Amino acid sequence: MNKFGLLKMFPVFLVMAPLTLLVTGPIGQGIASVIANGSLWVYDEAPVLGITLLSLLIGFFIITGSHWVFFPVAISNLKRLGYDPFLWVAFAVWNFAELGMALAILVKGKKRSVKTFSATAAFSIAASGITEPAVYGLMLKMKKPIIPSIIASGIGGLFFGLFHVKVFSLVTVSILSLPQFINPAGGNNFILAVIGLLITTAVSFVLNWFWGVDESMFDEDEIEAAAEVA
Repeated sequence: MNKFGLLKMFPVFLVMAPLTLLVTGPIGQGIASVIANGSLWVYDEAPVLGITLLSLLIGFFIITGSHWVFFPVAISNLKRLGYDPFLWVAFAVWNFAELGMALAILVKGKKRSVKTFSATAAFSIAASGITEPAVYGLMLKMKKPIIPSIIASGIGGLFFGLFHVKVFSLVTVSILSLPQFINPAGGNNFILAVIGLLITTAVSFVLNWFWGVDESMFDEDEIEAAAEVA
């Protein structure tokens, strides 16, 4: 992005920054709190449904930055139970749904810049669990990957809920941090987690392959700008 592009964005920043802080931010937090409490209530009454519901909605929370309202619950679960069966499970399946999306775009994409950026986004998720390049640089720009990614995340959440998969440490979920699913007391929690995340990634890859890849939304300059922002 050149300096003239930055100058054009400056007035937008002057308007949007206070608007976000004073209006849309608090409103989003309020809505997120209501949904969070509702999801927790559903989880208490029907755990599988609760995890599936949160896994479907977690992308919205992450995009708006309102996922922080769940953190006290995850920390409380870890202290009280020794594991978290709820929030971090949703984080895990969402991250790997985004990984599947980025891989689908990487494989099916034709434009070199799109393939390069999607490869970077996929590596970012796999190595560190950082989804921002994939979310803001690919999914929200193309728009078509939104629904396939949400569906894949929900399916992953359903699997985790059905098999009672838990997280035993609160670390950003990536391939390198998968040991957080190892149960210190033994058992097959880790194997089930790996299977669930592979299913999530595969479902996201297939759905995005057929319905999510749309390079027409990008030109070379926009890809470079997205890379700079991410």
